[in-house]
Amino acid sequence: MLQLARPSDQAAQEPRPDPDRQGEDDLSELRLEHVGVYIEADRFDDTVAFYEEVLGWHAVLEGKDPPRFVIFGDGHGGHVEIVCGEPATVLAPAHVGVAVPWGGLETLITQLNERGATLDGPHAPIPGLEWVNTADPAGNWVQFVSREVPLGR
Repeated sequence: MLQLARPSDQAAQEPRPDPDRQGEDDLSELRLEHVGVYIEADRFDDTVAFYEEVLGWHAVLEGKDPPRFVIFGDGHGGHVEIVCGEPATVLAPAHVGVAVPWGGLETLITQLNERGATLDGPHAPIPGLEWVNTADPAGNWVQFVSREVPLGR
């Protein structure tokens, strides 16, 4: 299976203070912990299966009663929380972005097709940037993006 992008060394994952923001109100060590997405009850199990079976992610935390939720880890520090509740679907063009190593999008597309995902794309609007979109069973838009030069911190 395709390995998603990961920093070349562990130190690259550690938050670094911003010298321009030192002091009492320094929030530079905050980092994004997860993105939460609400799913209607009748689509919850299918959506959980999508993240487990199609993306190959693993549950790192589950809550059964109420609200029912699963937090998935991508194995590289990224997390998505799927919460059973009132719908607040992430509709296109808003999306959950998943990093794919440069040159790996074609392999990922093959793997997603083999797992039955419906894809929109690939798109390559400028050199060094390409992506493909899909929706999970609850209709949340997921974008798999590959950049020749990854986004900076």
